[in-house]
Amino acid sequence: MHFSEETVIVQTYGKIFFYCLLTGLVRLFANPADPWWNPAWHYRAEININTAVVNQTGKVNVDFSALGLPSQLDPNSIRVVKSDGVTLLAKQEFTDSIYNNLTDAVNNNRGEVKFIIEDPGTVRYYLYYDTLANGPKSALASSYVINGNFEHSTGSLPTGWVTGQLSIGVNQPNKEVHPVAGEGTTVTVADNSYGTATVANTAHTGRNFFVEGYRDRQESGNLSEQVWIEKSFSVPASAPGNLTFWFRVQGWDQATSNTVYDRARITVNGTIINPTTLNINNVNLNIFTQAYGKKSLYTQYGDAGWTQATLNLAPYAGTTITVRISFLFASDNISRTWQLVDDMEWSIKAATLGVQERLPQMSVTKHSCVIRDPANGLLHPKRIPGATIRYAIEVSNIGASPAQNVIVNDTLSAHFDYASIRNLQILNGACNCLGVASASNNPAPGTGNGVHPIKLNFGTVAGGSLSAPTKKCGYFEVDLL
Repeated sequence: MHFSEETVIVQTYGKIFFYCLLTGLVRLFANPADPWWNPAWHYRAEININTAVVNQTGKVNVDFSALGLPSQLDPNSIRVVKSDGVTLLAKQEFTDSIYNNLTDAVNNNRGEVKFIIEDPGTVRYYLYYDTLANGPKSALASSYVINGNFEHSTGSLPTGWVTGQLSIGVNQPNKEVHPVAGEGTTVTVADNSYGTATVANTAHTGRNFFVEGYRDRQESGNLSEQVWIEKSFSVPASAPGNLTFWFRVQGWDQATSNTVYDRARITVNGTIINPTTLNINNVNLNIFTQAYGKKSLYTQYGDAGWTQATLNLAPYAGTTITVRISFLFASDNISRTWQLVDDMEWSIKAATLGVQERLPQMSVTKHSCVIRDPANGLLHPKRIPGATIRYAIEVSNIGASPAQNVIVNDTLSAHFDYASIRNLQILNGACNCLGVASASNNPAPGTGNGVHPIKLNFGTVAGGSLSAPTKKCGYFEVDLL
């Protein structure tokens, strides 16, 4: 692109390229205090964690409007990145439908961010995000999600979990994420022996949950069926905390012992966990040493309601475990019974957010003035051969974040006497081409007199705003051939 010597303004996010007819190629380079992960993302905020332990689950609720986001959040834009500006955390997710552990409306600029901590001690990560107005971003691949809340599932498949079943007859059990297409907040379930019930079909929090058991189909084959869902993860070596999940037993059949009738079971690495140690508090449940289940008689539909289970992870510190949540059935074909599962999380570590930072938004303005010529001296000098031209290059930052290592490279055309390059200086504030006094103060790695191409080192340009940009001006003088 070619321009006349009129003022040229180019907006940039990190780097500018433009040509001026007489002065050639100018390049501006700028870096924020911590490297900016991707200049296509316009906003970030620090995530700060004290006494972090590797493999803890970092958790922070974010109100992006309160941070200062000016318009609609792009929920696909959320990224958690290390302070090196390069490394995305391997496990992370943003849940738009949950805020402060409660179901929340989507598309309201707030939600829950979770990530698996990868560094110990005092940790600083960055939360990157953007508005839809700045162009939609692609969602993270499904391999990144934790999905303990089932909100990041692929349709009815529980992404990040493993499901299984054993001794199943012709009719397949439920083992999928709900609600599925066509379902509302309730569904009608008809048992072949004990009538019909209107059944709650809502998550503990958010929109999605997992169903395991015989709800939508009747048992068949007079077998002792089993169905399960399981998740594997690494427990922190210290401060492992607890694993929690929520469940809801619904249906007709009851549990009367560890082994009789329809019941739920929890195992870790294949070892049965005693439910009486899981702090389950629900008068609608029978809780035994190896199982739990519905208390009311099998002839009556019952809903135990959402209930939390808590497992102490201290015995598993520093190991990788597989937690399986199973539902087991009596060898009959009556009394449909099932369990909803939702909101599993473990080793939670609270994190705090810093202020919103905006990508350094640098503009550059270049203009010139004639300060003397061989015929007229300083009085009304003209742009003629031998004239001295002073160039003024103004850099401006309207982003909230400081831009560090701001460098302008200027390659002059062949119309200039390169050996005459002199008086390179950097001053704070807007440019004043005719009003500035000649001086030399261009800091390293900026160039000096007689060196071409010219490099002006502006150092750090503090953050500013659209109404009050931070400006610096770089000057140099050169003679026309």
